[in-house]
Amino acid sequence: MTKNILLTTLDVSRDDRKPRYYSAKSEFGFNYCEAMQSIEAGTKLILARVPVAEILIIGEEKFPSLKLGTDMDVEKSFKLKDAEYLANAYSETHYSAFDLYRYRMAQFINEVSTEEDSDTLVDEALRENLVKLINDFQESYSERETKRLNRFFDELSGNRDLYEKLITYLFTSLPDLRKNTAQVVKWVENYLYNELKPSAKLECLEVNENVSARYIPAVMLEKREFWVNSMLDTDPVVNGGEDEINLYVVLSNDSAIDGQLILNMLDILISTPGSNVCLKKIYKVIDPAGSLTVKIEDSTALSKSTKLVSAAHAFLNYSKTDMLVNFWENSGVQDERISKLIYAARHVDVGISMCNIPEVQEGIDRLHEIFRDESSWKEESEYGLLFGIIAECIKADYKPLLEGDGTIPFIELIKWTYKHQLYQQVLTLIESHAPANIVRSGIFYYCDDENKAADVIKILAHQRLALKPYEYYKMEDIEHYFIKTYDRSAVILNGSKGEDRNKIYSYLRILSIDNESPEKITGHTACDDTITVQKVLYAYYHLGEVRNKISHADTRAMAECRLIVYDNEISSAMQLMRESIEFFINNYEEALEEVRYKNPNIVTITSEEVRNASERLKRENKDNHRNNERKE
Repeated sequence: MTKNILLTTLDVSRDDRKPRYYSAKSEFGFNYCEAMQSIEAGTKLILARVPVAEILIIGEEKFPSLKLGTDMDVEKSFKLKDAEYLANAYSETHYSAFDLYRYRMAQFINEVSTEEDSDTLVDEALRENLVKLINDFQESYSERETKRLNRFFDELSGNRDLYEKLITYLFTSLPDLRKNTAQVVKWVENYLYNELKPSAKLECLEVNENVSARYIPAVMLEKREFWVNSMLDTDPVVNGGEDEINLYVVLSNDSAIDGQLILNMLDILISTPGSNVCLKKIYKVIDPAGSLTVKIEDSTALSKSTKLVSAAHAFLNYSKTDMLVNFWENSGVQDERISKLIYAARHVDVGISMCNIPEVQEGIDRLHEIFRDESSWKEESEYGLLFGIIAECIKADYKPLLEGDGTIPFIELIKWTYKHQLYQQVLTLIESHAPANIVRSGIFYYCDDENKAADVIKILAHQRLALKPYEYYKMEDIEHYFIKTYDRSAVILNGSKGEDRNKIYSYLRILSIDNESPEKITGHTACDDTITVQKVLYAYYHLGEVRNKISHADTRAMAECRLIVYDNEISSAMQLMRESIEFFINNYEEALEEVRYKNPNIVTITSEEVRNASERLKRENKDNHRNNERKE
């Protein structure tokens, strides 16, 4: 048995709730319908053309509200014909986007007219003048041999210039019309649509009158198993066994939901050998500016770009652009806009892989520039359309990195990388870049006065002199040295045997805050409580130890220093790593909140300043040594 399933999307953010006319190419011309939402028009198209077993609606609302004030059970099947939605008049105030969809579809299936009484828009005398002008215009300017009013809407829909010329002609002939421009245009469009022959308008197939639907929150798409089950485990009432499934997909706009839907759906088709799922059609709603009708275009060609879809998945799921770049370079297509998108994404990929934040920043800066102007990445062509969807997914996925003044917040990059399960990169980014961010954010820093900088440099210069030449690298990054290494030897003299050395070290570090010893660097913080500082430092030290043990596969040692232990939980490297990363993120964000809106005077010192001071001390020591020898 073969069944047809319709997948479509409901984007509440783009719901303007204004009646529009939609057109879709048919075997012998075009079909039309009037709708308030893209999802409504797309559903009408499919219900008018093929028998549909079930409709799956992907939406942004986690629990869409019904007009009765209750919450709908997610995944629960319901009938679109539901007459309950026709009992009361439509209310823009009380109807959600989902309510409106159900209300309008109930009208469509029950053959209840949705057309307004447009004659109230203009008076009778004006209507007669407008009809005469429309007929005169068609006779003079129509490019068709047969001038039939019942086909004029069809001609205007396909010829935007002719439609604009008609509107200009009407307002030029009757200048007073400009007082009520919107009402006149609405009446003209409605008049032409009503004159269409009935066969050109979409009507629900009788077999679809009892079609059922399910609403699935978009957040569920993040779970692949749920997505597969939602698509394949259709309504038990109509599911009689192992069925072949024909998919009809209607993408209602360019939202991130559409991107996730199409990429996940195509991924299933591509990566499941022997699947009983067949993609029949993909339709996409496109709204050309100034056109009489919104276009419902056949975009099934997207499904043939299997390599591109796989490449897009590799990038969106794992931030890997190799396949995306190779596909584009081998395609032979010349499109500067798409090239900019791909190579900006590659900067992010390379930067994440190499844990190079400036490289990531370069990619984000380029994406910022691209997303400022939609025309720079949206293109209504086979590849351009799919890349437009990919771009929307990138915008949604990279949102924390793209927001603000353009500088990537350190903690947002960590959370984004962690979300994508790039654990090694997370560990390396924290290890390498957390110290500088801890210092420069004001959480814990080593100098608060330019006049005291020389004293700090002198202490660090003495520290450098104590190092072996092959250890000089430790002081190439002063912030890293201050946070991770400075005064660590004091741990040996403190604490008891078996005590966590990371806890001892983090405790010793906060004791340095506001100390007045000239031989020690005084610590400073903008946090409200030194305990907050200690927790951040401990989280950083602990994560460094976890990173080292994972790198050396020291599973026994890992089991012995778990951060959180549950009696019924199996110890594992993955669990320990995730706990430790989340522990750092939580404590770092807590500290950031305490220093927010504060403006401490943070003075930083360069490794060159320390190196030069160390060389001066070295020369002074040699000179003193020579002088002492001469005296002897």
